[in-house]
Amino acid sequence: MLLEHGPGAMRVAGTGEVTPDLEAVVEAILWLSAVAFENTGLSIAHAVATELGAIEPVRKHSLHGEHAAYGTLVQAMAEGRPEDELTTLFDFYDEIGMPRRLVDLGMPDIGDTAIENLATACAKSPFLVNQERMLDANDLAAAFRAVENYV
Repeated sequence: MLLEHGPGAMRVAGTGEVTPDLEAVVEAILWLSAVAFENTGLSIAHAVATELGAIEPVRKHSLHGEHAAYGTLVQAMAEGRPEDELTTLFDFYDEIGMPRRLVDLGMPDIGDTAIENLATACAKSPFLVNQERMLDANDLAAAFRAVENYV
């Protein structure tokens, strides 16, 4: 639903125009948010969103939804998603203008230490129990680096 209707919805977002694409995306977001919450679907994406939101320059520069979207990329990498899925996801982000780098979210430092600190903070999240396997800070740091270096 999001892949199909997202680009059309983004074209009218903020204009006041309501189109079938916008309605489909709003419906999908509301439904998926409720289903995910009710089924404890919180995981890496929300651990990342929570920790990014705790970084003041990031919080001031970007929105929680953008943090969760970036976290979805980290989660896809950590889960070892197939290359075709990653390509579809990254291409979709590019098409709709979604940030896909930490610098785009307003993170002032994206060096190794900053990534390791972010990964360590995320690794302490209770949301990580909803993963197929337990992940540690090294797993998450590798996933962050993979996102940052994805072409």
